Amino acid sequence: MEIGDKIRYYRKQQGLTQKDLAEGICTKSYLSKIESNIAKPHQDIVKILLAKLGVSEIDNESINVEEINRKLYEWYEVIKSRDKNKAKAIEMSIYRDISKIDDPRIIIEYQIFSLRYQLLLRNMDESKQLIHKLESVENHLSEKQKYYFYFFYGLYKYLQYEYIDSLEYYLKAEMVNQQIHMNEPELFYLLSLVYTKLHNVTLAIRYANISFDIFNRNMDLVRSIESQSVLSVNYIRLNEYEKAKQHLENSLKIAEKLNDTYLMSNLYHNIGYLYSKTNRHHEAIDYYFKSIELRKEKYKMLSNSIYYLTESFFALNNIDAAKEWLEKGLQIAEKHNIVNIQIKLNLLKLKYYDNKEEIVKFIEETGLSYLEEKQAWSELSEATQKLANYYANQQHYKTAYHYCCLANDYKTKIHK
Repeated sequence: MEIGDKIRYYRKQQGLTQKDLAEGICTKSYLSKIESNIAKPHQDIVKILLAKLGVSEIDNESINVEEINRKLYEWYEVIKSRDKNKAKAIEMSIYRDISKIDDPRIIIEYQIFSLRYQLLLRNMDESKQLIHKLESVENHLSEKQKYYFYFFYGLYKYLQYEYIDSLEYYLKAEMVNQQIHMNEPELFYLLSLVYTKLHNVTLAIRYANISFDIFNRNMDLVRSIESQSVLSVNYIRLNEYEKAKQHLENSLKIAEKLNDTYLMSNLYHNIGYLYSKTNRHHEAIDYYFKSIELRKEKYKMLSNSIYYLTESFFALNNIDAAKEWLEKGLQIAEKHNIVNIQIKLNLLKLKYYDNKEEIVKFIEETGLSYLEEKQAWSELSEATQKLANYYANQQHYKTAYHYCCLANDYKTKIHK
């Protein structure tokens, strides 16, 4: 590794400009040449620059770089398998090795996979800090490092419900992938997920099929089931119910044999969704209850199943049960700050409850701004259309017209 790369990396990590670092040591232009590996500085200048950066001179030659890289990629495979305990054990081992070196190439690689590890643990603050560090050296990343950085940045945005930003980074990763041919099925799977969230059925199915084929070839049953689950949701949206049912039934047989409760909870939910869309609400409710039973500690997923359960109860005109579960869902969503579910449940209340003023206030003051921030155009179109209907019923036609126009505007943005 060139000394200029090392100096540039640590300067940027500390947020110093070239002028800041060069002051009292050399000229800014000479430092620029050092960092670009054009100038070969005297050892005394190197020592002073490193001392100002607080970096000791470590003999990296004695470090087995290949062994550390092997551990890093082993760690990544474990992270992808979602084995948190094993991932933590490997991370501790790698950290001991990393603390002994100052080679930016290895440190950057470690930071990139640390980002994926923190996302596995849903440590969003730590993830954000790592993203900022990596952004400062983005222009100096290798193509492979850029691929992983964009990939994991997309996942970070997805977990923040920022689906349009998520898609932007996933597509950046895919562009790099076309050059270096990583062809990881997980990227294609996550693209199918974000396209599902953005209601782009065609591309969701395309990427779900790609990931399904690769997972199948790799004999990865769990991940192939997840791809089929995405396919089923999108086939339901296309009213291709038999295709959806086939994927769900095949997947459920395998998930139950594996006794994988996470997969089973998702499949039960999606089967409930299938039945609700075909107006078989009694069967839908049975499957939503099965899903809820397995999602007791997974509050985001639990509140989502409760929302759809409530819809089916309302569809059957079982108002008491619907309101009972709606309030349970709201309690969970408010306690755990699950804003998107709070909005969906309040939109149900707007339709079925009598006292609507507080509901409208929440949707207008909290719901719309939250959905705007997330660029959730489909949800915004639905919410503003329901507000338009509410104000029309109140004979506030000017406000109704305003929301009706907004609903149409948002609708045009859905597939852009």
